[in-house]
Amino acid sequence: MVTKRAQEADGLTKSGDLKEHVEEALDALEQEVTDPEEHVLLQEANLRKMLKELRTTTDLKEAMRQYAAL
Repeated sequence: MVTKRAQEADGLTKSGDLKEHVEEALDALEQEVTDPEEHVLLQEANLRKMLKELRTTTDLKEAMRQYAAL
């Protein structure tokens, strides 16, 4: 029981860390894009919206599914 709770807590932490890492990568990408057409494509991809919809979860497999969909 303790191990399962520890795994869930670890999964929740990793899930949150992954979301933060993806957000930082998206910030960097948005800053690097200089071509107006690329910027439009980036906005049309709705990555920010998708990132906001990601749920922090205790299930690491579920977290990976969410990031794969992103």
